[in-house]
Amino acid sequence: MLNRFGFRTLLMLMLLVLSLGLLAAGCGDDDDDSGDSADTVEMTTTEETDGGEDTTAEEPADVAPQVIEIPTAESGLAYAVTEVTAAPGTITLTTLNEQSVPHNIAIDEPTQQIGEIVQDGGTSEITITIDEPGEYEYYCSVPGHREAGMVGKLIVE
Repeated sequence: MLNRFGFRTLLMLMLLVLSLGLLAAGCGDDDDDSGDSADTVEMTTTEETDGGEDTTAEEPADVAPQVIEIPTAESGLAYAVTEVTAAPGTITLTTLNEQSVPHNIAIDEPTQQIGEIVQDGGTSEITITIDEPGEYEYYCSVPGHREAGMVGKLIVE
């Protein structure tokens, strides 16, 4: 058993080690540059033109997807929004389902994407890249719902 002097010494030593550990953790080098973001990435290319000039091109970096909300109707097998428009590029479709009946969002073209089946306030989401203008059908993939008319049109222009 520790005598009174030994217990105090051990306690002080433990507090010192703990303090040094916390101090070392707080002084670490943070190499994560994720907080620094730029809207564009500058790419420099040198081409010989008639005048021998350098050309510089700018391209967008990490363009955020367009987010389109397509909630379910208050009741029944339907979406509250049956036609939406987006620009070509990456598009995220989200479906908030307040119903107790399960629903989701899905699309077949240009590649099939099927969101999670949700209910009671859940959100189903898909992200798709569409570069070609046109009309694309979104739907609920729960068996029987698409056939019952739970579909909509995504117009990319």
